[in-house]
Amino acid sequence: MSQRDRALLCSLAAVSAGNIAWRRLAPARFAKWSCLTSVAMRCLTLGLGVAAYTMRAQLDEAGPPVGPPASTPLGITVEAVVVLVRLLFASLAPFMLLFHTTWHLRLGWSALAQAVLVGTTVRHARHVCGASSLSCPAVHAAVRRVYRGMQVAACLTPLPVWAALPDPSPEDQCTALVAFFQLAIGLLLPVLWQVLTEARFFQLHQRERRAAGLSPERGPEAAVYHFVWQATMEGMGLQATMLAWILLSTCWDQLSFLVRSTPVAAAP
Repeated sequence: MSQRDRALLCSLAAVSAGNIAWRRLAPARFAKWSCLTSVAMRCLTLGLGVAAYTMRAQLDEAGPPVGPPASTPLGITVEAVVVLVRLLFASLAPFMLLFHTTWHLRLGWSALAQAVLVGTTVRHARHVCGASSLSCPAVHAAVRRVYRGMQVAACLTPLPVWAALPDPSPEDQCTALVAFFQLAIGLLLPVLWQVLTEARFFQLHQRERRAAGLSPERGPEAAVYHFVWQATMEGMGLQATMLAWILLSTCWDQLSFLVRSTPVAAAP
């Protein structure tokens, strides 16, 4: 274990110990300010991006795949799936999703904490893709297939940018995939799910207030809930799915352009 890993584990242990001590010694104050500890825990769990270096070390230790590349359709498909799973693991996106569900927060705090968690990690996507198990030529073909599959899945982009551009380098393709998994699975999808879920309960809460003769709640979060409820046609699953698909498609389209390490030549 490197010194960076030890420092990360020690800092997390210190924060957890402080959280437990605060809860035991001052339960009233902890109940009042517990949201701040949850925000801190969610933001610091990946060490403000330090975990990306740990992931890079693990991927380097794994090394490039052994054996010749697949030649049969089934083998090519399995190879692409293996690389897809490896990219998901390398992006740390499943852990980001787990942290979102572990430390539940109100919408505003949740979006802020998740944005810090993802924002401090996504900038290391290219560093992660430089690992030997992702940058070797034997993996480039599988990464290209996953990249093109993502382009097909992002078919609801209103104004696609990538369609008019040449294919990026394998390193850029890997960086785009890792960064997209971090933003989509670590930030956009969990926050969208929380908004949709809470908007449904908020509408029930507003009806109860009206039935009790009370005025409806107002504020920034109430406005967000109302907007989402109207945009999804009162929580219709198909409408919510289509809106999420459009948002993710647009996110992928912009990322696939922004992560290019070489500038795109202007058209004559």
